[in-house]
Amino acid sequence: MPQSYFTDQTATSQSFIVKDSTQEFVVIGKSSQGCLDSAILVVNIDPNTKDFFIPNAFTPNNDGKNDIFKAYGSSIKEIDLRVFNQWGQMLFETNDPGKGWDGTYNGNPQPVGVYIYLVRAVLYGEKIITKRGTLNLIR
Repeated sequence: MPQSYFTDQTATSQSFIVKDSTQEFVVIGKSSQGCLDSAILVVNIDPNTKDFFIPNAFTPNNDGKNDIFKAYGSSIKEIDLRVFNQWGQMLFETNDPGKGWDGTYNGNPQPVGVYIYLVRAVLYGEKIITKRGTLNLIR
């Protein structure tokens, strides 16, 4: 248990991803002779802060490769991502870790050039990463 993680209750091994700081598992085993035993296992998960990455360029040309500018990382719990043009006008903002900027503003493709980003990310384990920098929009 929790049963939602262990969909095949008779499998000898299963894999799944837990994105939380602590998870409790209950395992019940049955021997070939019919004997039952159980154990409770508490797993503390350290957030993976080493894979947090913000690219410095992207190519929003709808080829399916590098079309979206966003922060990447397996431990992003919350995010505030903003993109500005060279005059300081905010072109994009999101609080959804899965979303990013597609290189448009009000439905209009923005020109090739350098843009400014601000990122504040809260990772699982409550570590906060704040970054600002420039990105190149290349078509």
